Amino acid sequence: MNLFSNTIIPHFKLRDAWNILWVYKKLTQKDGEEIFLGKNFTFCNAGRTALSLLVENLKLPKNKKIALPAFTCAVVALPFIEAGYEIVWIDTDENGLISLEDFKRKSKNISAVLVVHIFGQEINLKPWVEFCEKENIFCIEDCAHFLPRTKIVANARIYSFGREKILSSIIGGAIVCRDEELQKKINFSQESLPKADWFFVFKHLLQPLIFAISLPWWNFGGKI
Repeated sequence: MNLFSNTIIPHFKLRDAWNILWVYKKLTQKDGEEIFLGKNFTFCNAGRTALSLLVENLKLPKNKKIALPAFTCAVVALPFIEAGYEIVWIDTDENGLISLEDFKRKSKNISAVLVVHIFGQEINLKPWVEFCEKENIFCIEDCAHFLPRTKIVANARIYSFGREKILSSIIGGAIVCRDEELQKKINFSQESLPKADWFFVFKHLLQPLIFAISLPWWNFGGKI
């Protein structure tokens, strides 16, 4: 069986792993202001943590549902499911992008939608935001695979800085909210979370190196 994974790409070499370790840095406040085009953001240890903090502080009604694209990473659904929300899956087009038409058909009794830019393909958010504001639906923009260079128009943006993402510090994530009061609540929640210890960071830094060493032997030994 040949290896195919978006986190362990087949042409990943040992020199790539060393390069990752060499350029690793902790993102600073100044970095954030350049990336997010403003001072209104919160760094997290992962994109899924950012989404969990948003879900925790939004306090959406439990009798309403959450809309997610049918083609996306499974982790985006977990914060909503763990919080007790029901998911409505929205169809995607031939490029894997979430369909606005299908969302409109299924928008009854929905309180929030996650709009994902897939594999560098940018979604035009303007019609999404216009419809969501009219229907009082919270619009979340997922920027793990695309780095916007315009100021936020959705209600919130989620970023992931995993080693395979468009912007990587090997691990990490962030959240940007249009509403400053919501951002302050998320900052307060983030500060109450335990900080990652050195061993957690060390393990994540070693993963690319271990994968690079293991890859040449994959076709011989498989998952062993």
